[in-house]
Amino acid sequence: MQNIRAVSAMGMHDLLVEDGRGIINDEAVTCFTRGQCHAFAVALHDETGWPIIGIGGYPESPSHFVVYSPKIDDFVDIEGPGALRRDGGEHYQMLKEFDKKEAIRPRLYMPPNYEAARPFVKTVLEEIEAMPEQTRKKNGYLHLGKSF
Repeated sequence: MQNIRAVSAMGMHDLLVEDGRGIINDEAVTCFTRGQCHAFAVALHDETGWPIIGIGGYPESPSHFVVYSPKIDDFVDIEGPGALRRDGGEHYQMLKEFDKKEAIRPRLYMPPNYEAARPFVKTVLEEIEAMPEQTRKKNGYLHLGKSF
């Protein structure tokens, strides 16, 4: 087991990595939803090519960054698929696609820590690959009027 340290808006985090995979626990969720979500989203985008989406907040500074997976028709963050559903849907008010350069250092965000994010991207992608086929592409997010 290895520890990686990362700073978020909530302070310093000791993140656990085992066999190259990030251990998704409360510490990791806090880190990658409270200040390092853009690092996770960009690292996931780099691995998959899936679009980076800012949700909530303001168009130039969203409250959370996620990635849209056309493979499963869902929005993904550190907790896996279902990023919009976890927030009760209030973020539908603002969904904006960001290019990588825009997401790297948005106003009010911490400098991104990609080294810390990559093992967690691996874990989330393994979770997506393990999803039964019947749970994929039934979320219906394509109705949002934009094909991400």
